Amino acid sequence: MSNGKSGGGSVKSRLPIFVTSTAAFLLFCVVPSDNPEQQFHFLLADCCDTVAPFGELRIAFSEPLSDSSRPEFIFNPPFFSFSVEMNAFRDTALLNFSEPLAGVTEYQVRLGKTVRSLHNSVFRPEDDTLQFVTIAREQEPNDRRDIADTLQGAVYGAIAMVNDTDWYVITSAVKKVYCISSGSRTGFLPGGPEAWKEPREFAENDTVVISDTASLPLYIAVHSYLKSVGGYYKIGCLPKRP
Repeated sequence: MSNGKSGGGSVKSRLPIFVTSTAAFLLFCVVPSDNPEQQFHFLLADCCDTVAPFGELRIAFSEPLSDSSRPEFIFNPPFFSFSVEMNAFRDTALLNFSEPLAGVTEYQVRLGKTVRSLHNSVFRPEDDTLQFVTIAREQEPNDRRDIADTLQGAVYGAIAMVNDTDWYVITSAVKKVYCISSGSRTGFLPGGPEAWKEPREFAENDTVVISDTASLPLYIAVHSYLKSVGGYYKIGCLPKRP
């Protein structure tokens, strides 16, 4: 994908891929309630402050919900392509996306209706708001070398079709390029498939050290390892320090 194009497309099923692109980050915080007596609240469940726009979102409640409470969530900007499941302890809601969130977008999430805890605490939509920002994600089209996206940090991407290839280009000196599989077998090929002389074994967390003599620009191609569709990946590069 080239810079400035809007992302889209549905989340792919989870299977092997070779990667060259995209990653998205998510920073979050909770907006405190105006009511100092309000103790019932929610927050992002994962300790990590980065979340892929393709992935699931886990929201933890400060108290387990009652059996009769079925939480609903409202996103701003609007986003409706998700389902909600509660864990067995009823203290965490799992939001599964059928389509990815937009990249480089600030979201606010609040309850769509009032819920109660097992201890009968009341949590109203106006009591708390969750905020987060998606930093970057793969954006189509980037399926040819001449329309490769510039890779400057980290982004999330996915393979849309069996013959899909995601192209990225690095224009400044870097010391490493890495790829992390998320729900799929992924990898990446510096220079593109035609430049890779030896087969590489799949690694869930894969890194290639870039030689000091490597010429720029450096192109990277991401494609399906077993000619299948699915999952998503995080790809990024570490700049070379002076």
